[in-house]
Amino acid sequence: MLGGGLILQGDEANETDSEGDRANMRAAVLDTLADSAAAGGVAVTGAIILLAPGLSWLDPAVALVIAAVISYHVVDLIRDVIRTLQASRPCPAHAPPPAGPPGAGSPRQSGRA
Repeated sequence: MLGGGLILQGDEANETDSEGDRANMRAAVLDTLADSAAAGGVAVTGAIILLAPGLSWLDPAVALVIAAVISYHVVDLIRDVIRTLQASRPCPAHAPPPAGPPGAGSPRQSGRA
């Protein structure tokens, strides 16, 4: 898993890639690296606890460290996605005009029966 994540991380961006494409790739890489970090952390911590049962507190400590690192990267990814969505929002000056003159809605909307 770690090898796949590193290969994906080395994928060069094309000129045709949109911000959404790059965010999707970063999310895929983050998911792959998070899975491999969690698996590696569990394996190493399990081996340490097997050899020294008094260090059983390492299990939740390593889990919290892994969760904190992943959370940091997730927040960064969410910020980039929000920036991308805000940048792709149409400008109010270019918004389409209203459908008709003011008050020219359906009779139900304007209160006429």
